[in-house]
Amino acid sequence: MCLSGVQQDWLDEIERTKANKVTVDKQNVERAQQQQQRERQVSLSKEDSLESTNRMYPSLAAWQNGMVQCTLADLLWLRGSTGGVQCTFGEDDDSLNPFMEAQPPSLGLPEWVLELPEDLDEAIAQRDFEKAVKLVDSGREYFDSSPKIPAYSEMRRALESRVKSLVEVLQAELRVTPDRSLQGGPRAARRATTLLVKLNKSSQACELFLGHRGAILKAGLKRLRLEGKTVLYVRQLCSIFFHNLLETAREFTKAFFSNPSCTSAFVVWAHGEVNNFASMFSRHVFTTQSALTTVAECVRRADRHCQQVSHEVIVVLVIVVVLILTQLFFL
Repeated sequence: MCLSGVQQDWLDEIERTKANKVTVDKQNVERAQQQQQRERQVSLSKEDSLESTNRMYPSLAAWQNGMVQCTLADLLWLRGSTGGVQCTFGEDDDSLNPFMEAQPPSLGLPEWVLELPEDLDEAIAQRDFEKAVKLVDSGREYFDSSPKIPAYSEMRRALESRVKSLVEVLQAELRVTPDRSLQGGPRAARRATTLLVKLNKSSQACELFLGHRGAILKAGLKRLRLEGKTVLYVRQLCSIFFHNLLETAREFTKAFFSNPSCTSAFVVWAHGEVNNFASMFSRHVFTTQSALTTVAECVRRADRHCQQVSHEVIVVLVIVVVLILTQLFFL
């Protein structure tokens, strides 16, 4: 069968159309397969990423499983501020929240430590020195057992500055000035002395205590007047001097019982005061106007006082010496 030229052209066009359609269909199938492969790879990548996140942050997995609740306000705020959704954990779960920013470690100081400088200032202002010393002891004990970090060191310096102020106030209590009364006796000085010893200021306390006692003795002897018989004057002189000496020895032992190394200062002080007493005694007794019987009576009275006082003072000194030797033995 013979076909015309037009018919042949028409058949050729049909064949070309069929061939093009087959090619296009094949290309579409290949593109669809490639798209499915890409989608499968993306899905696998997401699953791997999710599993890795769950292993690193168990709390996030718990949130995805509905174990941790998020508020609607939290979700809206997080979506608007970060472009994503983040779970707001409860107060008890802050340590498990993977989105929480790392916070600097807290010092964890107790409230009483933070208020220590203010409490010390208040106690000193109210002259409640016993409370102030207790606060100092507690603060020192706390910082001695605390880490050596700058913040703690700064607070320790603040504490020691208050200690310096407290020491100055206590020293002023013992310091002898013309405008201060000495009528309180040794017990008035015992309080400040004991507190200074507790603050590790034994040397200053010893010096001020003995100076205070010397001022009391000097004031008592200054009130003596040579009126009438010499024997009466010597009796008053011996009574004031030896009573003060004995009382000072007793108070010294109470205040510095745990610091026997201060005993040498007491011995030096007592030696000086005895010399002053001997000078006054000789000046009023051993004169050309004094009768021999008067001199004998004055010496007898002084000797009796010496015997009474020396016995107690020697006992005190012996106890102190034993303490010193004991400390040296166990060093």
